[in-house]
Order: sequence, then C-alpha cells, then structure tokens
Amino acid sequence: MICSTSIPPIRHRQTILLVWSFLVIGCDQQGGEPTRLGNGPANTCQQLPAFPIKHGINPPFAIDLRQGAGVKGFAIVEAQPPGRRLTLPQWTTAGSLGPYVLDRDGNIYVSAVPYVSLEENPPHEQNRIYKVDSHDGSMKLWVDVPAVKPASKDNPFGVVGLAYDCESDRIYASSLAGSDASTQYGQIISVDRTSGAIRVEMEHVDAVGLGIHVGKGQKRLYFGSARTPAIFSVPLDRDGHVTGVPRLEIDLSQIQGAAYDCAHRIRFFSDGRMEVKGIEFSFSLQAASDVRRHLYHFTYQAGNDTWAFLSMENQ
Repeated sequence: MICSTSIPPIRHRQTILLVWSFLVIGCDQQGGEPTRLGNGPANTCQQLPAFPIKHGINPPFAIDLRQGAGVKGFAIVEAQPPGRRLTLPQWTTAGSLGPYVLDRDGNIYVSAVPYVSLEENPPHEQNRIYKVDSHDGSMKLWVDVPAVKPASKDNPFGVVGLAYDCESDRIYASSLAGSDASTQYGQIISVDRTSGAIRVEMEHVDAVGLGIHVGKGQKRLYFGSARTPAIFSVPLDRDGHVTGVPRLEIDLSQIQGAAYDCAHRIRFFSDGRMEVKGIEFSFSLQAASDVRRHLYHFTYQAGNDTWAFLSMENQ
C-alpha cells in the first residue's frame, strides 16, 4: 500500500516532496549537547551557518525550499521584516532540492529531489547529499549513496529524508532508490560527518521523514513509512547505530479526521512535542495542487514512553 487513496500515473511535472514552506532555523536551537537520558531532540547542538550574516541576512533565517516553474535550489530568507533573500548560483546546480539538516558547525546538508522534471533531476542523481559550507555558502557533493537497485523513471526518488544526531555526529538519510510497486528496496543509512563513511543501518525499508528523539533512557530514530500512515522507531546506541527492530509509534490513519498520510517530515522540540507533516505519497511526480497536507502535533509521555495526540491542522 502507499499513502494515497489513488495511484495516478507518473506525470513529470511537480512532486509533493518539495511542497515545503519556509523552514525557520535558529528559533529552537539551544547550542548545547543533548541530555542522553532526557526528553527531546537529539540535534540541539546544531548551529546557524555564518555565511548569511556576511551577506546582510539577519537571523533568524528561513530556508525556502518552495519550487516552481524556473525555480531551483533554495534561498536563505530573513524570517522577520524586511525579509531579505539570499541565493547563490551554485545552489541551483543540483536541480530541485528537498530535505535539509544542520550540523554542530553550521554546515547545511541537503538532498536532490525531483520536482519540475526528470531532465533537471535525472533519477541516477537523486541519491546524492550535498554540503553547503557554513563559512562561504559553497555547495559541493558530499556523498552519493549506493542504491540497491538502479533508479528509474517509474520511481524517480532517491534520498527523501535527513536527520542529524549530535552525540554520534552522524547524518542519517532515508532513500527510496530502486523500490518498485511490489518490493521495498529502500534503505536508511548513516554517514560519519568527519570521514564521510556510509553505513547501512536498515535495509528493505521505504521511509520518508526522519527524526531522532532522546526519550526514556534511550535514543531512537523515528521514520515515517512511504507505504502506510505509520511512524516507527528503532533504538540507537552511543555510536549512532541501529540496535533493534522497528517499533510502531503512531498510526496516523487512526486519528479522527485524519487522512491516509505518510509522515513526510518529523520534528522534535525541547518541550517534548513532536510535529509531523503528513502528505499523500505515491512514488510518482504529481502537481502540487493535487496534494493535501496536514500538520500533526503530539506530546511525549515519559512515564510509558509513548506519544499522545494533541491536534491536527490543514496546511
């Protein structure tokens, strides 16, 4: 199954993966190390990049990943008036871009995701992660994730989710490369930020959104299924490696009034909240106007290591 009530044929125009509004950075960052046995996100050491300030962009910043006709890459935007924008030519060289994460040094990691056409984002280039340097804003290919099977026009997606863990200093990525209608060839990998060495953490799993939460005595990697409205988690050790089997955390379809959404983005906050952006997903390029988007809010129950639903809203 997939997170859509219908499966349209591939239309090489726009994809739901990048219908992503302003993403503000710098408002929920504490600039410290995560408390291993605490309650909250595992990426609190993230820092803002330095280069926007050099270009006259004042924090807090927003990363604008909204795409449209003739628009590629991303922009750094002031989140408050006057809302100045910064774009650099090299940010467009990889075509349309999707999820991003920051590290402890303020570097930005972003992946290529097809949006307007496969000409700008050919399938064999969609399993790449790019690094935007914190100091000068230069963007270079960081890693090209090996796929289990070659990408194709029937499934043009590669890396669709990213997360960062401060404790292990590792970047996590979910990839759908090579998957087809009947078989999950996707994987979740982690990358050592210093060496760039890739480690496969999970095989034969099609996941979209990723997030890492430090809960009741344990750090866990959360991932949203690309085929069902389920959110799972797996335990991570101190080195950032998966040490157990997936545990079902949330089934979005069981929420009253919810749609059959996939967890496209998963974000944790220091006050114990989890925010999930849900979308329909069918492994095909779709016009953005065809897609319904919902924002789900949950709060962590430390006593029994579960999540309680708070609210849902349309986007």
